[in-house]
Amino acid sequence: MEIYRFDQGVCRTVHKYDSNFLMTKLLVTEGITHIGCMYIEPGEVVGYHQATVDQLFIVVHGEGVVRTTEEDRTVIQKGQAAFWKQEEWHETKATTSMVVIVTEAENMKPEHFLQLVSES
Repeated sequence: MEIYRFDQGVCRTVHKYDSNFLMTKLLVTEGITHIGCMYIEPGEVVGYHQATVDQLFIVVHGEGVVRTTEEDRTVIQKGQAAFWKQEEWHETKATTSMVVIVTEAENMKPEHFLQLVSES
């Protein structure tokens, strides 16, 4: 599991087309990509399972705990994203209400755009 940042502190300012906003690119994929939005209430769990393809779990609101094993538990919060590789076992439990964007695709490379926070 890898944890990445995408909060305002790692964004770049965009001025193209008379714009003025902050942006962080998340990833580029080849092939089929699935993107979904999850709402997870405090205490709710996304059960322990194996990723069928690479998965980027992007927290846009709230906080929880992610794990790959019983011993490997990591707090994740707004502005962070967990990345699980294909076939990696993982689970998420919300400690507050969470809103999460989940992207699933083959051969994702989040390290091309995102800043690594931790790795296990």
